[in-house]
Amino acid sequence: MNVYCQMAGYHQGEDEPLELLCMNPECISMNKVLNCVSCIEENHIGHQVIHYKKFINLLQKQGNSLLNEIEFRFQESTVQNDLVCKLKNLIKQLTELSDIVNDAIHKQKDMLERKLQYYECMYFC
Repeated sequence: MNVYCQMAGYHQGEDEPLELLCMNPECISMNKVLNCVSCIEENHIGHQVIHYKKFINLLQKQGNSLLNEIEFRFQESTVQNDLVCKLKNLIKQLTELSDIVNDAIHKQKDMLERKLQYYECMYFC
């Protein structure tokens, strides 16, 4: 199920799905991670922006690459504890980043749903 932008103007309608992630730390802290194309053009110029599907794909590729690197190093090295610590640290960082992005997406979705309910009640109640 797609979530669509509820902002006025060019943002409205089913033409503007919320599918772009702004990775700017300030936007993340203000729960303005999930955006439509118009939101990005108006409020996130110069920020690092990525499509949510590409972001998930990159996380998966990075995890697979890390596993391959660890397997190779285990075969080549006797310093296994160091690699295990690095793996645990990287997994922790990826998990934290994923949690932050998911939390920001859910908060923004909840905010948009509340706005929609408010406007529906104003005009139709």
